[in-house]
Amino acid sequence: MREFLRCIVAFTLFCSIAGALAQPAPLQKQHREIAINPELLDAYVGRYELAPNLIMTVTREGNRLFAQLTNQEKFELFPEGDRDFFYKVVDAQITFEPDSQGEASSSIRTAGTSRGAGSAMPRRNSL
Repeated sequence: MREFLRCIVAFTLFCSIAGALAQPAPLQKQHREIAINPELLDAYVGRYELAPNLIMTVTREGNRLFAQLTNQEKFELFPEGDRDFFYKVVDAQITFEPDSQGEASSSIRTAGTSRGAGSAMPRRNSL
């Protein structure tokens, strides 16, 4: 978990600096968990590449979605929209970008107050 949190902290710091240089940082978004159709979750299950040798694996357990970075602990993702999810353990969000068939072809990960500065993670394969 420490390595995961270090990755998130480094990513958050990078995004915060980049966002601060580009424009004034917006206020931190207040997340609100909502109920979504559980059938949507299957479209997001898969492996997404954040960087070479750094994969985010998204899995479904019942009506819950989880994300796990390479060699890290698994953490639950909470829906705040049909495609938008957030972590409760760190200030980070994930938006799944669907293809024409409705399957996620990539995801965008943002962290901290720089909501607009995100890292695209192309989908590598389904589980």
